[in-house]
Amino acid sequence: LCSLRTLRNSLAPVSQIPTELLSKIFVHSQDCGDISIVGEIDLTTRLPISWVCRHWREIALATPALWTVIA
Repeated sequence: LCSLRTLRNSLAPVSQIPTELLSKIFVHSQDCGDISIVGEIDLTTRLPISWVCRHWREIALATPALWTVIA
């Protein structure tokens, strides 16, 4: 059942977006996120990206620009 879900998800049109483009979208969404009073980007703009699916989690974790700012 798990492998069937994985196959179904891999056939979705959003799964066909190149990894590099998704990385850039993720970084851009971080740049557009809320900035706290001291100028640090909140984790709430980074973590939900990694909750969408396994593919997005792998890309988010492999994108250093998402994790270089420490709040």
